Amino acid sequence: MNSYNLLDVLSNGVTVEEADKSVHYVFEGIQIPMIQRDYAQGRAQESEVRKRFLKAIFDALQNKKELTLDFVYGSVSKVGDSDFFLPLDGQQRLTTLYLLHWYIGNRELESEELGLLREALLKFSYATRTTAREFCERLADIALDPSLLPSKQISDSAWFYQYYRQDPTVMSMLAMLDAIHERYTPGSQLYLGLQKIKFYILPLDGFNLSDELYIKMNARGKQLTDYENFKADLVSWLQAADNPYYDKFHSKVMLGTHAMPYHMAFAIKLDNGWTNMFWAYILKDGQSTAKVKDRDKQRDKGDKVIDPYFLRFWKRYLLNQYIVHSNHSIDSLEANPLFSSFYNEESYKYESFELYLEIVRGQNIIEKIDKILTGLQDHYNEIISSIAPSWASKEPWKPFSMVINQRQRLLLHSICIYLEHNMFSLKSFRRWMRVSWNLIIDPDIRSIPALVSVMKTLTKMGAGSGKIYDYLQTDEFDGILVAERSFLRAQLEEERDKAALIVEDDKWEMDLIAAERHPLLQGNVGFLLRDKPERKKFVHRTTLINVMCGSKGAKGNFNVNHRLFRALISKIADWDKLFRISFTDDIDNWQLLLRRDREIGEALRRYCDLADSATVLKQVKADAVGHSSIVQAGASAGNLKKARRIHGSLYRKKNLFAWMQEKKATELKYYDGRLFIRRPRSWYDWVMLDTWRNQIAMKLIERFEFTEEQRCGDSAFFWGFGLELTWSRPGLTISAWFDAVDTLHIGIQEGGLQLQPDILPEPVDPIEGWIDQQPYDYLKIRSDQAINDLIDEVSLSIFDTSNPNSLLSRYLTFPELADTIGKEQITD
Repeated sequence: MNSYNLLDVLSNGVTVEEADKSVHYVFEGIQIPMIQRDYAQGRAQESEVRKRFLKAIFDALQNKKELTLDFVYGSVSKVGDSDFFLPLDGQQRLTTLYLLHWYIGNRELESEELGLLREALLKFSYATRTTAREFCERLADIALDPSLLPSKQISDSAWFYQYYRQDPTVMSMLAMLDAIHERYTPGSQLYLGLQKIKFYILPLDGFNLSDELYIKMNARGKQLTDYENFKADLVSWLQAADNPYYDKFHSKVMLGTHAMPYHMAFAIKLDNGWTNMFWAYILKDGQSTAKVKDRDKQRDKGDKVIDPYFLRFWKRYLLNQYIVHSNHSIDSLEANPLFSSFYNEESYKYESFELYLEIVRGQNIIEKIDKILTGLQDHYNEIISSIAPSWASKEPWKPFSMVINQRQRLLLHSICIYLEHNMFSLKSFRRWMRVSWNLIIDPDIRSIPALVSVMKTLTKMGAGSGKIYDYLQTDEFDGILVAERSFLRAQLEEERDKAALIVEDDKWEMDLIAAERHPLLQGNVGFLLRDKPERKKFVHRTTLINVMCGSKGAKGNFNVNHRLFRALISKIADWDKLFRISFTDDIDNWQLLLRRDREIGEALRRYCDLADSATVLKQVKADAVGHSSIVQAGASAGNLKKARRIHGSLYRKKNLFAWMQEKKATELKYYDGRLFIRRPRSWYDWVMLDTWRNQIAMKLIERFEFTEEQRCGDSAFFWGFGLELTWSRPGLTISAWFDAVDTLHIGIQEGGLQLQPDILPEPVDPIEGWIDQQPYDYLKIRSDQAINDLIDEVSLSIFDTSNPNSLLSRYLTFPELADTIGKEQITD
């Protein structure tokens, strides 16, 4: 494929490939068509782009090197009787080259040569605005004064009317001329070097392009996009002489029927086939990049454009590559500017190519992304229709969407892994995605460390992604399993076991997929397979799971009063495990327990082995109020009987369990030597479980009509580190105060007497804050009989008016209190 400089196109003619023939054109000129955006490289906000572009050009001119500026797409159109070249992509580069020729020619050429140059430059014109066209015509006649800034000299010209300042193309050209002026060194001889600044001409019909496509491409707004800048830098790097892969990127390859350097073929696909694929995506996605950021709203004005989608893909893919090939610790990884820039999806502002270069220069990155994008282009519809998980999900699985979560990031990585390693096969792709989903749906994948761990494991498995079931039986995969130390290991073992069943009998595949499709299980069915059942038994288990459980956990009669979850808690035999799990009855905890807790999975499997759902329900009801399964107390519990009593409190008491769910008090925690069920990360909704305090409080309420404000719903349990009950009569309030350690105080607190007699009885056991009180050691209470004995003692020492030494008797000897309270109001 031939390359051309600007004067070739303006004066000498070009030969272009059209379908199966070569056609030579001599153009009357270059005309920027009306559908094009304004010239933008001179704008203030494009200063970095301008600096980079001019640096590359001046470096080539000063070192007398050839510089190729990629492709210029366009069409040949008749204007009158003459052929004009209408660039539809490449206008910015052509305009900058036009300005460079004008400035350097005016600085270096003698009058005759300068006259010829001006004639050629008159053939470059804008059709976007009349002012831009007139400006180009006037510019050709200017005799440059090198002592002045070009913008100053030109804007002071008599022909430069005020309305030129309203044309963004004109003002951008002036800014670019000033930038060229600042770059130019007096005495330089650069003009001949401009002939070595070349580009390729690609007509619309040469690669099955269309005006419609380019109308879309140029509907992106008036400002150069971040992706356009990135793409220019990437292609420039591919072509660069100092690229470490220069020989590879300049080797000849075939693209269609054309032989060309690899870097050229890559650039063509970048602009054409891959671009079309992203257009197809956003038309289905229905999103507008106007939603991305306010700056994009200003630029896009609601139009659907591909640039943000394409840039998202690059950033996400390159970040994934950085993660899987990095040996840094998680902290070092997150601290790297590259990671923070690419992972932060709040901003897609392209600053420079340096961060991208750190990854793209890695071994085979360009070739891998070539295979991936080509695979997406060739099999886009099949891929998009096959990436959703087998279970129903409200979450949109769109790997190029504006914002993605950890699972979607891993989903994109899995797609890329497959396309990188394989010729596309719908069957093998679906199998790979099934296994991938069963791994990436894990509820623990919410953090960066978890993301990194799973991403690296998927990468290791990539070599077998084309025949994943066979690969899971290999020694290589066994090596992955041995090395795996994360939460993922159990699911990897499950995938290996399921694949073995399918390889032996392919009928297993549909049965397993049917089970994995369950909205609660979501790929995790290992607990139903642990005893290696026959297919018929496995299907029976799956059937009962569907009856018992739904998308949020237990369902129907199995969820009444949380009975199935409570029944499963009853099966825990290890005391210490009670401190490692959450008692939350929701889908996240269900999935976590079924993936992490072998004991819970075994218990659920045993229910599934019963004859039918009615039998299961009967057993579940019994277990939800049945005996504790704890077999060893552990050091913290003290003795087995106490451990079982505490365990039973967690599942037998349906009203307490309902309150726990309402308040999210679902974690066991020791505090100051006492054991509580509590709401994590809070200092309220704590319920003491390792004493008989709750039972004592209930007896006081039942026997003496104490009232309370700390009851846990309709249960017989009370929240709080301390617990207070009150017994009130006119003029007198008796308080029962349980401290958080071991003592129950019953008596009259300060403020508990509304009428003060002149002389009060001598308190039995005076302590600060109490007028009179009697202490009781509630910690020594360890049985129902001991509670009854304590209540009888309270009755005798506090309320029994026949006992002259009781608290009430001592205070009723005072007329003021006796008249106010009245013995007839005292009941026991």
